[in-house]
Amino acid sequence: MPNLDLALSYPGVVIVPGEEWVLAGTVQVEGTSTAQNLTGYTVKGNVQIGSTNTLNTGTYAVVVAASGTFTWTLSMALTSAYASNSWGTIVLYLNHATTDDLHIATIGFRTSAETI
Repeated sequence: MPNLDLALSYPGVVIVPGEEWVLAGTVQVEGTSTAQNLTGYTVKGNVQIGSTNTLNTGTYAVVVAASGTFTWTLSMALTSAYASNSWGTIVLYLNHATTDDLHIATIGFRTSAETI
């Protein structure tokens, strides 16, 4: 399996505690514009803020498997537990029952001072 990445980068991500946050992305073969077919895969995400690491968090939907498009959502309930003015990391990967997890992206973010 080739290395994978997202078609777009996501710099300057800010998550507001208590507000839903959604990432819509396209998985592609690294260094190309070839979409990764997501048939049979699930998109998983780990969120780390400070020393707290939450595994397999968020919900996902594969939008069009053949074109590699998906959404991944952190609910209002999840983000409400995030401390304001903190820095964190989201690690997205593909999971398949018959293969090892495949890394898609690591996205840095900060949480805002305001909360909902």
